[in-house]
Amino acid sequence: MEKITQVQKRNLISLATIGAELGIKEGDYVSIEVKDGGLFLRPVNWHDKSQEYFWTDSFQKKMKQAEKDLEEGNYQKFDSLSELADFIEKGIEAKSE
Repeated sequence: MEKITQVQKRNLISLATIGAELGIKEGDYVSIEVKDGGLFLRPVNWHDKSQEYFWTDSFQKKMKQAEKDLEEGNYQKFDSLSELADFIEKGIEAKSE
């Protein structure tokens, strides 16, 4: 999607025409990169907005549990993808019974 906007005083540009489509609102941050002879803008928080899910409370809780499981050795190693697939299939069958 390409939009053309006029540069205003002090080199300001308005994102009003596309800001809403990208979820950009007043007070948000954007990353600005010089790329291929132009500017590339990407909405960000203190982390990339496309990774927002990672910083939710529910995902962080899952990450902490996974870290704890690794520390306590609560995981299984597989020698092949087919071995992993068999393990998953058995788990699905057990849940459906």
